[in-house]
Formats: sequence, structure tokens, C-alpha cells
Amino acid sequence: ASRTVDEADELERRAWALHSRPDQFAAAARLHVRAARLRSAGDRSAVESLTLASRLFWYAGQRDQALGAAAEAAERALAMGDVVTAAHRFVDAAIVAADLRDLRTARSAAERARLLIASPHISDEERAGIQARIRE
Repeated sequence: ASRTVDEADELERRAWALHSRPDQFAAAARLHVRAARLRSAGDRSAVESLTLASRLFWYAGQRDQALGAAAEAAERALAMGDVVTAAHRFVDAAIVAADLRDLRTARSAAERARLLIASPHISDEERAGIQARIRE
């Protein structure tokens, strides 16, 4: 397991080195995804890596990959019980899906975010912030 974590950490270092180069955003995103997939189901850094990957794919114009990374981040956060992060990542997925004109996926992801914000584990402030993003 330690070797896998070390490999994931090295992929992350390589990805971060590309963040200052817009022409390398997609390559950096792919490295973040690979690193996330090497991490255990309970490793929160995997969600962070997938979130970064989604944003980098977005900036690189690779919307399908951005959607996949956002959805994977949402599912991983949800599996760990992090309902706030999961709700935000489902909103991210809804936004990307809407940009792709995939309205079924956009509605589904937004609905999942709405269901999560009913959780008693989300503060009123967090709930309001997520609701505002859903309305966008």
C-alpha cells in the first residue's frame, strides 16, 4: 500500500509542475486522475485530485473528461460520508453536463446535490451556498 501511495504522490508532484502551463492542463488533469485512482477509497486527497482534474479538463476544453472527474469526485466524497463536498462536486458535474447540453445528467446531478443538502450534517450556511450554486 505504501508503494501505491508513493506512486500517487509522485503523479501529483508531476501534475502540479504542469499547472502553470495552460497547454499542459489536460496532461496535468490526467495525472491527477491516475493519482486519485491509486488511492484508497477513504483517502480524501483522491477527491481533491479529481476536483483539480475536473477543473483542469474544463480549462483545457475537455468537457467530457471534466464531467467524468467531477462525478467521480462526488461519488468518492459521498462514499466517505462527506456530504458537503459531495454536494459541491455534484453541482460541478451538473454545470459541466449543462454546458455539454446533457440535460438528463445535469438534472440528475443537481437533484443528487439537492438531496444531500437536506442532510442534518450540513450547516445552514453550507446549505445556502450549495443552493445558490444549484440555482446558477
